[in-house]
Amino acid sequence: MRAADFLKQERERLGPTPPITDGWWIDGWMHPTYVIEVERIVNTIYPEVCYSTEQGFKGVGVIGVIGEIALYVNNGDIFEIGMGTSSLYLTNLARRHQRKVYHCDQDLSKLMLGVVSKQHVDPESEVFHMSSDDFFKYHTLPSLAFAFIDGGHEYEQAKRDFWNTFPYVVDDGYILLHDTYPPLGEDWLQNNQCWDCYRLRQELEKDKRFDCLSLPFKGQIGFTLIRKKATNVPYYQE
Repeated sequence: MRAADFLKQERERLGPTPPITDGWWIDGWMHPTYVIEVERIVNTIYPEVCYSTEQGFKGVGVIGVIGEIALYVNNGDIFEIGMGTSSLYLTNLARRHQRKVYHCDQDLSKLMLGVVSKQHVDPESEVFHMSSDDFFKYHTLPSLAFAFIDGGHEYEQAKRDFWNTFPYVVDDGYILLHDTYPPLGEDWLQNNQCWDCYRLRQELEKDKRFDCLSLPFKGQIGFTLIRKKATNVPYYQE
């Protein structure tokens, strides 16, 4: 039934609007103050989130939406291993939420592309031209609300990147792993594609310190979103 027809039917069935009481519902009618609240929200929903109408959820398009949540609920900065179009989203998020981004990539061309474009990497961001292993050997990070790991896709490398990043992530903070859910086909398990990063996902899904959600995309490389459980809330650890 069309919503308009349903409303007409119910108005005829219920009769005149009943008097206001303290309840939200009165014999099927919605309380006027709730109607006002609904209308206020509808009129103030912010239409511009960190989402590309060009890319949608293809590629790394999901980063902006997940990052919005991570930065809204947590204090802390942003860290990225492996630059690319992801840097565009992270830069946008940092500006919107007044955070700082730390970019790490051993591919100089990616760093240069990011630095010469103000839309790609913010001038106030930190960039590190080195392997992630060397980064953690020589540098430290501030507290992180959100981290994106898309460096080497080999299991051992991805594992080191995750566990080296983990100590800096705040309780209830998020780490997003790329290449953890390869499409069907042996070609996707090659080193220039997803390799065997999915093994890390399988391990983390069994670790009670984390909540894990894998996001497969049809015909595309999937992600795994990992939330670091708060250690001061006992039932989170059960």
